Amino acid sequence: MGTTDHDLPQTYRMDLGTIPGNEAKKFNLDEIRSTHTELMNMVEIFLTQIGIKFQALKKDNFSCTSEWGTEPYGSFLITCTRTMIRGLCALFGKAFCQDAVGVCSSYTVDGDLLHTCFLITTHDGSKINFDDALKITNIICSIFPKLSSQRDETGRYMEFHDYCNECPSITNGDLFQLLRQNISKNISYQVKKYDVKSFLIKNDDYIAAIENTQLKQLEILLQMNQLHMKSYNENFLLCSKVAIKTVKHSW
Repeated sequence: MGTTDHDLPQTYRMDLGTIPGNEAKKFNLDEIRSTHTELMNMVEIFLTQIGIKFQALKKDNFSCTSEWGTEPYGSFLITCTRTMIRGLCALFGKAFCQDAVGVCSSYTVDGDLLHTCFLITTHDGSKINFDDALKITNIICSIFPKLSSQRDETGRYMEFHDYCNECPSITNGDLFQLLRQNISKNISYQVKKYDVKSFLIKNDDYIAAIENTQLKQLEILLQMNQLHMKSYNENFLLCSKVAIKTVKHSW
């Protein structure tokens, strides 16, 4: 039998957030950045321990979407089969209670759909500081809410992705005008448009994706941990409510 694309080791970029889907828009970045960074360090340790070839591109970054708000994320270049990257995304997606995990496959021969990306840099190559990046994100995403922003950890550039190709009419000039009108006149920006290959591993895909890899036993441990945390949190809350009622009645 011949091999398929799913059997060939290729390099994928996994973009991983850590705020649970049902907690979206409830935290600001300063509240959760240290926890997020620690979780990304644990992802590195995990990938090292299971012998996966990878490179951590950016661990302390942020993205902004209309659905999930502004949240931290990390990006990892991972060399493995397509089956394995789907399994890894599903495992991390379950661990961090994510609605979906995005994968860039532009480095592969896979036939994934293209989506549009706008790349923003300064003309002189200077860094876009964190505060300016947040301001740029808020300005552009308020006008074009279907775009998803991402900032490079080094501050060298920002990306605005139209993952579902819902905004085909947006041009470089549209974003350039917004920047020129709303951002410091002392900084000159340039905007480039290009296409990116990508796909999503959604929550509904997690179980099948994990079962197709050698990660099933790890998922069981994960389920045990989640059940343990959920059960004891609920029991703690129940006991707390009973205790509060008891105290009230004692008065």
